[in-house]
Amino acid sequence: MKKTTPCNKYFHELSYFGLADREFVRGGVPMTKAETRWLIAGYLQLTPSSRLLDIGAGTGSVSVECARLCHEVVAVERESKAAALIKKNIDRFGAGNIKCICGEAPEAFRHSGVFDRVFIGGSGGRLETIFKQLPPHVSPGARIVVSAITLETFEEVRQLMKNTMWKDVRLVQAAAAHSESIGSGNQYLRPANPVWIFSANYTPRSDDASKAQTNSRISSGKSETGIIYGIGLGPGDPELISLKAQRLLRSADVIFVPKAQKHRASKVLSIARPHLINYSRIVELVLPMTESSHPREQAWIKAAKIIIKEAKKSRSIGNKRGGIFVYPVLGDALFYSTWGYVLAALRKLAPEIRTVTIPGIPAMSACAAAMQTPLAEGREPLLIWPDDPRGMKPVLAQSVTNFVFMKAGPHMEHLAEFAESSDADITAVRNVSVKGEGSTDNLRVWKNDMEYFTTAIMHRRKKI
Repeated sequence: MKKTTPCNKYFHELSYFGLADREFVRGGVPMTKAETRWLIAGYLQLTPSSRLLDIGAGTGSVSVECARLCHEVVAVERESKAAALIKKNIDRFGAGNIKCICGEAPEAFRHSGVFDRVFIGGSGGRLETIFKQLPPHVSPGARIVVSAITLETFEEVRQLMKNTMWKDVRLVQAAAAHSESIGSGNQYLRPANPVWIFSANYTPRSDDASKAQTNSRISSGKSETGIIYGIGLGPGDPELISLKAQRLLRSADVIFVPKAQKHRASKVLSIARPHLINYSRIVELVLPMTESSHPREQAWIKAAKIIIKEAKKSRSIGNKRGGIFVYPVLGDALFYSTWGYVLAALRKLAPEIRTVTIPGIPAMSACAAAMQTPLAEGREPLLIWPDDPRGMKPVLAQSVTNFVFMKAGPHMEHLAEFAESSDADITAVRNVSVKGEGSTDNLRVWKNDMEYFTTAIMHRRKKI
């Protein structure tokens, strides 16, 4: 039997800030303590689109804490034992946006692209070298935070920060104390080692800026126009969105919202909105639901062209990482979804642009959960049918035990007849997981409703 790792237990903890020290896998590696981590994250001024370089990452506690607040973290650690702990903590917290590199800085991050946030928690005695090599790897206005626990490191950082490229230099000393019992019900405050925290903004010289731009374009190996994500939002409940989809929605520069009619509100947007950051720009794409193939195909191509234009425009205005572009859809991104058609158009019109698809919970799974009934068991086949059951060939209908009828609203009468003739039990569910959810075993009572978001699940009765 495969051993179960604890990562699922802690996966939900990525939704809040302020993890306790006891949550981390420690080993014998020094770890930045909780209160210091929180100050570091605050001074980094992380945004959902930030890209953080964590040098001397230790156990990865700062990386994990910050990963829930930004787009991506690259954690660099020279000690293999510590790097192994970082990977364990990545798994423990399900922090998929952290990349761990075991190696010596600055060589270890030389091919990792450009960052707008940098934290240095350890340098292995190479602090001056790291500072000298940073400019090609940080963008103008980048934030840097450095922690020091020894007087020698404090003085070295203080001198390095005198360089004119570092602006708005600030220094704070953090000295926390924790309550501990000393017997007889009495407590005292046990002080932790004080930590100096430096923070500053990077203002490059012209030659440094040129190097950073070249490094972003070549060394990172990523598309200059960013990445276009097709995201499945699930059946409707905003809490059923995956953590990865949530992170991308919060990080997005532009969100492309598909809708059936120009003057109607978008159901997709209503589901995504609780996860959006105010500065994400919304671009609505009208994709008409029509039986005529030509208007549909033209709409897909038009949508793809709009997305491509936005992606290229983002790079032209100086977005070094290219940009994050999100196309959210209901259910799963590639299951009866417009993203499949738009994706095909994007690949044809702009094959150089990278596309990524994030899956979501399909409506049929949510309906089965609402009914508390398995879709299929053992070796039983499952047939998914998106139309009137009268179009199904008899040989196919007779060979399957379990059926899912998508977009079933207009076919209630025929589905009821089909279930009766098949000696099967059938249940229809509409608006699953959202306001107005309902279900019925008597499909004929809904025959005039024509609700688009209706799914019917049918099982042949098992013979005893």
